[in-house]
Amino acid sequence: MITRSTGEVTAPESRGGRLVAVMLLALLLLAGVAYVLLAWFTSGKIPHGTSVEGVGIGGLTPTAAEQRLRDQLAGRSNRELVMTWQGHVFRVDPGAAGLAIDYAATVREAGGRFSLDPARVWHYFAGGDELPAQVSIVESSMTAQLARIAALVDRKPLEGTITFAHGRARPVYSRAGLALDRGATRELLVREFREGGRARLPVVPDQPYVTADAVHRAMRDFARPAMQAPVVLVVGGQAIIATPEEYSGALTMVPSRHQLRPVVDGEQLLEGIRPAMTTVGDRPRDARIRLVDGSPRIIPERIGATFDVADLAARFAAYAAKPPGERRMPVKAVVQQPAFTNADARALGVTDVVAQATAGFGEGANDAVAAMAQSLSGRLVRPRGVLPVHAPGADNGADNGADNGAVNEGATSVVASTLYSAAFAAGLGVVERTPLPTYHPAFALGIDARVDADHTLRLRDNTPYGVLVDVGVRAARPGHPGAVTVRLWSTRHWDVTTSTGPRRGVTGSPVRYDATAGCRPATGTDGFTVTVTRVLRHDGEIADRGAFTSTYRATPTVVCHSASTGSGSGPAPAPAPTPTPGPGPGPGNGHGHGPPGPG
Repeated sequence: MITRSTGEVTAPESRGGRLVAVMLLALLLLAGVAYVLLAWFTSGKIPHGTSVEGVGIGGLTPTAAEQRLRDQLAGRSNRELVMTWQGHVFRVDPGAAGLAIDYAATVREAGGRFSLDPARVWHYFAGGDELPAQVSIVESSMTAQLARIAALVDRKPLEGTITFAHGRARPVYSRAGLALDRGATRELLVREFREGGRARLPVVPDQPYVTADAVHRAMRDFARPAMQAPVVLVVGGQAIIATPEEYSGALTMVPSRHQLRPVVDGEQLLEGIRPAMTTVGDRPRDARIRLVDGSPRIIPERIGATFDVADLAARFAAYAAKPPGERRMPVKAVVQQPAFTNADARALGVTDVVAQATAGFGEGANDAVAAMAQSLSGRLVRPRGVLPVHAPGADNGADNGADNGAVNEGATSVVASTLYSAAFAAGLGVVERTPLPTYHPAFALGIDARVDADHTLRLRDNTPYGVLVDVGVRAARPGHPGAVTVRLWSTRHWDVTTSTGPRRGVTGSPVRYDATAGCRPATGTDGFTVTVTRVLRHDGEIADRGAFTSTYRATPTVVCHSASTGSGSGPAPAPAPTPTPGPGPGPGNGHGHGPPGPG
């Protein structure tokens, strides 16, 4: 009863409800269509009262609004943008900065577009607003323009560092720089493009990477200690004392994690310490014996070293910062030892004058004697070595005429004979020797030597010691003959005795009469042969006995006479008696006043 009764009542009500729903849906659909039509209608026009940068475009179609904006704003968009900084004026072309008005976007933003947004539809009827123009930006052009401005504005900060020069370290403290705020400048350019006017460039401080505290710490921990004492580099057992004055130019400080760390230029370090490398060099150098202030002195050897420059540079800074007593740094290098060492030089025993000889010469021979002496002085002959004595090329006289050539040849023989006299007294071996063509009393009989373009003197060191030749010259001047002195430095090894035999095969001096105006009388010499015997003893025992034979030819006696006493005017004068020379002075005691002639 109850169920059936309820069904009878609700059936008509259900049908009525469905009808209402359908009607409401139809109304809503109708309203939606009307709203869409209204939105479409309003999209064809800009809202009333709308303006862009003061240009009214309300009620216009989008196309008309865009054209009006182009007409009104074209001049405004081409004006220069003016900015200032510290009294400087920067004028920027908007096109060069990539700036332009986007008219289409501006109209769309003003409402010139289709939209179902109720606010948009309401805005059309209620009235528009004052709107800014939309700006398009070409980013590549804007970036380039900002870079051009920054190049004029930016001031790099002064980074803190330490400079090294001449053994001193000087701190350089940091100072902030300036930098263009590019983001803010970009916004400023866009705003000034829209609004015009003049604005100040936004600049911000550019802080340095290295602080003043970092410079203080670097001075305390490295720079001051490095300049306090030398660093001793040990290469192949040799020590190189590198002073701060020598290596400071190779030091620099570079930023690292806001601190300063030392860096060493290895090549520059080697160049700086090169003056201190007296015992180490790029190539080995033998020890030498040189005459210094008239006495022999050993010039030390030098080892050759090829440095590991990278290793030297990497480790040097650490040693330079150590306390003074701990700065001894072993250096990696490929070492080459010299062939002739300091010990070898000392073993030669070149310490004393073992023989000396002196001879005189005339003024005209100054240059030739000096050249010959220079070619010999300082020569070192090692045990079993041979000393060749040649005439210097300038002494041949080929370009100076026969007379000068004769003087030069005689001068070289003066030096060679003086050397031979000293070597004979010292007991040195004679490998090759030619006697003077005529006897000259400046030298001991049979103890002389001819050296010219065709003749050479060769002497051998037959001792266990070295022999250093020292030739000194006192130039001749008017009225005073010159002198050449030869000293042989060594250690005495031989006891030398000599004996001179008689003259054999004597030929008298021929007489020559000269009636010319320039005649100079001269006393001739006989020709003869003589033999000198030399005995060498060591520790009392005879080690060598040698006989040295010399043959001299006669020189003429010149007699000057006038033409009135010559042939057909009376008897000729009797010839001068032939001189009979006695034995000449021994080595070291010659007092001749002129060089022997070439013969």
